[in-house]
Formats: sequence, C-alpha cells, structure tokens
Amino acid sequence: MTSRVVIQDGVAIKNGRVTRQEVENQRRAYQILDTNIVRVPLIYRYFTSEGTDYLAMEYVAAQEWRADDDTLGAITEAVRHLHTFTRAWPGPACGGEYAGTLWPQDDPISISTRDALEDYVNSRLAGTRNKISFGDLSLVLTHGDLSPQNILFTAEAIWFIDWEFSGYFPRTTEIAVLRQDRADSNDDHLFRQRLADRILQVTPLKVAPAQPLPHSLHADLRWFVATGVLPPASPACQPAFVALNDTIATRGTVDVAELSEGSENDLLVTMDFARTIDTSKSGSSAELDSFQRPVQWILTALHRGTVTKMLVISPYEAQELYTGIQASTRVALHLYTPRCNNVFRSLDRLDFYTVPHQPAPPTIHPRLVAQLNLFAGQLYFNNYEDFKYMCSYVGLAVEVVPHGWEVAADGFILSDDQGKVGGAGPRLTRSPVKFLQTLMGTIRRDGEGISKTQMGALLEGRLLQKEDFEG
Repeated sequence: MTSRVVIQDGVAIKNGRVTRQEVENQRRAYQILDTNIVRVPLIYRYFTSEGTDYLAMEYVAAQEWRADDDTLGAITEAVRHLHTFTRAWPGPACGGEYAGTLWPQDDPISISTRDALEDYVNSRLAGTRNKISFGDLSLVLTHGDLSPQNILFTAEAIWFIDWEFSGYFPRTTEIAVLRQDRADSNDDHLFRQRLADRILQVTPLKVAPAQPLPHSLHADLRWFVATGVLPPASPACQPAFVALNDTIATRGTVDVAELSEGSENDLLVTMDFARTIDTSKSGSSAELDSFQRPVQWILTALHRGTVTKMLVISPYEAQELYTGIQASTRVALHLYTPRCNNVFRSLDRLDFYTVPHQPAPPTIHPRLVAQLNLFAGQLYFNNYEDFKYMCSYVGLAVEVVPHGWEVAADGFILSDDQGKVGGAGPRLTRSPVKFLQTLMGTIRRDGEGISKTQMGALLEGRLLQKEDFEG
C-alpha cells in the first residue's frame, strides 16, 4: 500500500502506508534533534479509521531548492548532527522490525549486536568478492532514506521527513542507501551520489587525544538488574556529580559532593559511563571536559511504581544488560534526553521509552529529577513549581530577597533569616553558579550560549516569574 499526504487546515495528513514504527521514530527525532540544524514535523495525532492509518502532523510550506554546494553543505551538516547520536546495539530507532531498502521485507530479520549485523551483511555479499568490516565505526542515528523528496527547505530551516527507516547503524549504511540503484531521475541520482561523497568526507567531531578506556560491566550491575538492590558502597557506581570532579568546571568553584544529598538515594553514574579516555599520561582536565558522555540511558529500581534508585549507565551497559532488564520485575531502562529547546516536552518523567513497558509513568522524588536534569544539562523547566524546587536545591533566591536575608549578586543565598548558607534546602556552602554555567554551556553544549534559556536566565541572576512558564 502506498501513502499520500493531504493538506487540510494547515495540517499535513498522511494516510495509507503509515506504521507505528514510523510515528515513534519521527517523535524521537523531533525530541532530540537541534532545531538550529535540522527540523522534524511535529506529530499531532496518529490513528486508524476503517482500516486506514492516518498521521496528522505539522505542515511544512517548503520552497524549491537546488542541489548546489551551499544546499549540500546544509544537508551534510544535518546528517552529521544525526550521526552524533549513538547507541551500543543496532536496529530501528525505537524498536520494531528492520525496515528499508537494505533489509529484506519478505523475510524480517532480528539482529541485536554489531557483530551479528556485520555477519548478516557479509552473508548477503556471499558469492561476490566484496566483504565489509565495520571496524571501529560507531552505531549512529541514521535517517535511512535521504532522497530529495524527504528533504524540505523553508526560509528558516532544513527539514527531514519520512522517518520509517530510521535506526542506529554504521554511517556507511546511510551512504549505501544513497548509492543504491533506483528508478529515479538523473538529477535525483546525481544528488544522492554527491551527498554520499560529502558524508564520506566528513571527519569525526572529536578525535580523542588519549586512548579510549575499554568497556567493562561490573557484576554488581547484573545483581542490581536481578534484584533491584545495589550493594552498599558498590565500586560499580559513584554519585553523579563526583564524576565531574576532575573537569575544569570544578576548579575553584564548588565541592561537587555537596550537590548530592549524601544519602543512598542520590543519582548515581556507573564507572563505565564516567570513564571514557585514559588521561594517565597527560592528566588534562580539558580532555575530560571534551569527552563527557551525554546522558541517554537511565536504569531505575522500582517498588510499587516508585523509583528507589536511579543510575545513569553507558550505551555499552544498556546493551549488555538489555535481555536481563526485559525479563526483570525489579528494574526498568528508560531513554532520556535533556530538554534544550522550549518547544520540546521534557523526558525527565522517564515516560518516553521504557523497557519493560510500564502501564504508568514511575513516581520520582523531585530531588532525583533535579539531580538528573542538572547533571545532564537541561535548560528548561516543566513549570514554575519545578523551577522553585531547582532554586531551592541549588541555594538560589526565587524572588525578591526577603527582609533579613543576604544574597550574592549571582543569586546565591549567603544567609537566610535563620542564618543558613544556601537557605533551607541544600548542603552547599559555596555558590554553584560558575560551576553550573561551565557544565551547562561548555561541557554539555560545547560552548553554545545558554543565556536565552530559562536555566541561563537563572544562572545569570535574572528573576523568573510564574508567567514565564505559561503558554
């Protein structure tokens, strides 16, 4: 069945060949991609009526474009941005069957490891002289069908549409799709060849100045998946903010241990997540700043729907533990991305993608939510109540200073009406503002400015009102 798109009242309605997999892939791409680089239509609704599937989404009033050098450069940058999102195992972006022109549709395949993917591709090449090796290529987010029809331009942005074939694969698969023989026009064929050449020429974003550390999976994590219990003082984990102790952000700023509650209920990170490169020779904090993993996979212990323990884990650990997590009744794996654009909804309720499936979102203590969002670099708050809690957690004044309080120029409470540094909430004895500015802007956002965001306003000492969180 083919699909068609009808424009009605400013809404694009796609019907016919629309799959749940396409919908989830597009939603995921909309959530995580930087709108300054590439945009994805917002999905309004997905439904079935009289046996036909419908996808209602944002209509993009596209303009004609030519495949000149500037256009190809913008598309290549967008593809490069997709390829910064990685995962430890191959397959469709949000689960489901392998889809796309590289994979057989009459005999669905199930491949869950990188080695198995390489073996499968080579089995398809049997009888030829060709053989491939993915080598050290990461499994990156790919679109899977970058034909000219799926790339739109407006005056403000470039848009990618039709995400049915999106998945995590070596970037060479994106190139292979572009170079496939198709019954298309000469112009389209030439465009796809030129784009493939451009992607091949793209160099990695970062080249490690030190050797990467080998991955490891601690036995305590397998025990945690099986029981929901982490042994006390387990060497498999450490408090999240302590993992930043050797970065430039902490120099002369704050004791990062004070950002934790000092209890068993703090946000933790695994050692495999925290340790990325070997700096034993140089010991450079600048190197560590550049190679902090983004927060993506959250492992929680649950009791009657309430989170009792929260761990940030590496993609490698997520892959190695995945089968055990699927069968577990004690823990759950969640997909998370910090909210860095005001048009996106927050994923800090851990309700976007969960394994195994949960009938309702978990109940999470606001302290854990605050720690997770701070550590990951979230730049927007869900509402005014979350904003007030965050201010209390980091010791910053929420409103005009009450009588008898002493507040620093950056908003840190030097003394409240009880004489307590930081106010009633935190353990902090020094302002965390400089540390958080470096963490949010330099480490998590690669030097991008954050002053126009809600978190940026807070860290610059600007007071936010309830009205700033409405509408």
